[in-house]
Amino acid sequence: MQRERKWRKPKRNWVKIVAIAIVVTGVVYVGAIFAVDFVLTRVLPRGPYAERAPTAFSREVWLASGSDRGGARYLMLDDLLRSHPLVGLGRAEVVELLGPPSASPAGFGTSYYLGPINHPFREGSVWLALVFDDTDRVSALEMRPQ
Repeated sequence: MQRERKWRKPKRNWVKIVAIAIVVTGVVYVGAIFAVDFVLTRVLPRGPYAERAPTAFSREVWLASGSDRGGARYLMLDDLLRSHPLVGLGRAEVVELLGPPSASPAGFGTSYYLGPINHPFREGSVWLALVFDDTDRVSALEMRPQ
């Protein structure tokens, strides 16, 4: 009698397969991160302030750039709020520092034109709106797009 040969499954090293799958997944994940970063920073359009650095607040430049589409006021805003906290100032002090308010869109109240909106696809402008309390002091600030 002949012995029957039993069929044997080939042995697989599951640890190696799982390790290779983890490495491949990690490489694909890191590659995807770099690809998305590349597309977001170099291919898609960016806002008008993408290549411009913030500047120091200067009252003279602020007053001269009232209707400037270049956004000089927008770039000075962080330094303005850091060096001259507006909350708590009276209306006369604000006008002395920033000049008379801009002719603002309806509903904005006392506001100052900052420049074009920092968005790659939307067009419009950004305004610094000041909210005054009953004692005629600034109680809040808002950046409002239009």
